[in-house]
Amino acid sequence: MRRDFSLNEDRGAWALNALDHFSPPAERQGDDRLDHACDLIANLLHYIEQGGGSPFLIARQAIGHYASEIVEPGGYGPDLVVELTLDGVEPSEAICAAMTRWRSLIDEG
Repeated sequence: MRRDFSLNEDRGAWALNALDHFSPPAERQGDDRLDHACDLIANLLHYIEQGGGSPFLIARQAIGHYASEIVEPGGYGPDLVVELTLDGVEPSEAICAAMTRWRSLIDEG
């Protein structure tokens, strides 16, 4: 069975178009372009949270979609389970702990 990678190439082109609107191509050189892509993803996660969504749930779903599309480029592959942790713990717990540490440093300061 021939695998059609053109849809994934289109997906990459759509992402590049979004990145071009986020930061001008002239600002993205070498590895810096990956930093800009990371910044765009982080900003999208902020947007999701501000809209009442769970950034970590969406990030897990997005990574699962990406992996499924790699397995079956012309459509949707199998549902894949993606686990995310921050410093080895569930993201919500890690963020709460980090915020508590940050607040205590401010109070001490």
